[in-house]
Amino acid sequence: VEQAAKKNPYNGCTIYEYDFPSAVLGVAHAHITTRYPEKGRALNTGCEEVYYVLECSGTIQIDNEISSIKQGDVCIIPVGKPYSVEGNLTLLITTSPPWASGQHQNV
Repeated sequence: VEQAAKKNPYNGCTIYEYDFPSAVLGVAHAHITTRYPEKGRALNTGCEEVYYVLECSGTIQIDNEISSIKQGDVCIIPVGKPYSVEGNLTLLITTSPPWASGQHQNV
C-alpha cells in the first residue's frame, strides 16, 4: 500500500500524491472546493491526465470547451492543453507518464 503525500497549493485545493512505483503511470486524488488553479489555467507539458469524479460536481474547461462534470464522469486532459476546474469535487487523477512539478505551468 502506497502512502500519499499531502499538498495544499492554496486554500480550497488539497492534493494527495502517491509515490506510485511505475515509470508509465502516476496516481493522485484531489479535493477541490473552489477553483483549480486559483487564477488562470493550468497546462501540463509532460503528461496526459485523466480525472475521474468520485464525488460532487462542477465544471471543467479544457482548451476552449467548458463541460459540466459530476460523480462518475471521466475527463481526459491532453498534454499541452490549458485547463481549469471549478466546483466542489473529489477526483481520482491518473497521469501518463507520472506527473512531475517541472511539467506544470500556470497560464
